Amino acid sequence: MNNGGACSVIITHYNSSRFLEASLRSALDQTVSPVDVVVVDDHSDDAEWAAARDCVATIGDDRIRLIRRASNGGQINAMFDGVEACSGDFISFLDPDDIYEPDFVEVMLAAHLNPLRVAAVATCEMGRYRVGGGVLSRTYTGFRQKALAENKLDVIEQHFRKYGYSKYHNPWETGWLWSNTSGLMIRKDALRIIRPNGLADSFRHSGDVYCAYGAHMIGGTVFVDRVLSWRGVHDANTAHPSAFLSGRQSALKPSFTSEADAVKAAVLHALLANGISDYLTVQQLGEVVTTHFTRDRLGSLCADSRAIADMMMRFGANLDWAKDGSGDVA
Repeated sequence: MNNGGACSVIITHYNSSRFLEASLRSALDQTVSPVDVVVVDDHSDDAEWAAARDCVATIGDDRIRLIRRASNGGQINAMFDGVEACSGDFISFLDPDDIYEPDFVEVMLAAHLNPLRVAAVATCEMGRYRVGGGVLSRTYTGFRQKALAENKLDVIEQHFRKYGYSKYHNPWETGWLWSNTSGLMIRKDALRIIRPNGLADSFRHSGDVYCAYGAHMIGGTVFVDRVLSWRGVHDANTAHPSAFLSGRQSALKPSFTSEADAVKAAVLHALLANGISDYLTVQQLGEVVTTHFTRDRLGSLCADSRAIADMMMRFGANLDWAKDGSGDVA
């Protein structure tokens, strides 16, 4: 028996070949080796696809699998193509312009295999660096700042040294609890339960939101207060050159809140379509769902989906706003 767990790394690639070599090498050069690194090309331009193939050939590592999608389908679909192609029980995602620290896989696996909690998601602190330059910041989430304000930093540090993770977040905890795509390691079984059923096709760049929220709703999250991955900042992925201006651009967009809500709704549809009732009781799922959606939002979801309405009626027969659902099955 391998006591260390088996991790796969998935890199989704679209016209980003100039960054790919650094990303790939950081995934391969780990203190605990990933069993495979799957690069899913989301139908890049022909020249970019050729450059990606050349990059993989130059590295020449048989752990790399390069797959090209038949058409461009967006980040979420590319990520889940990678999930089906990889062999590890734990899946890490790496953006093609980001890099890992050499102990990313080792520390994140240890967090997952801690002796206290079985979580669906592990996430770590991230830093930012300028591609071709130096470090811009050594924090991304604000986790340490909050712990310091609550006078819990020493306790959290001791907990990490003893158990391998800094904090556990229950599935019903809300808000953004993670860092970014490249700071996630998720159990493959959890990802399979949230595999999209078509409703996520309209979300082009929300893979981390979909995977993190979805898996968290099933099994919670462990947070690792260590910078284990770095987000690359360059002219193609940010409108602002400075770390403090570029870091929260997504959250400042008017569409951020509405898109995050729509992504969570797509997760709920996928959970029901993929048989979540085989893993969670109606009571467990209902308690989680009612913390992640407002009453009004759940009411509209019930009206649109017979499956969601049926689930909510079984959860609480007195919820009148769930009884009005008359839509088609999701």
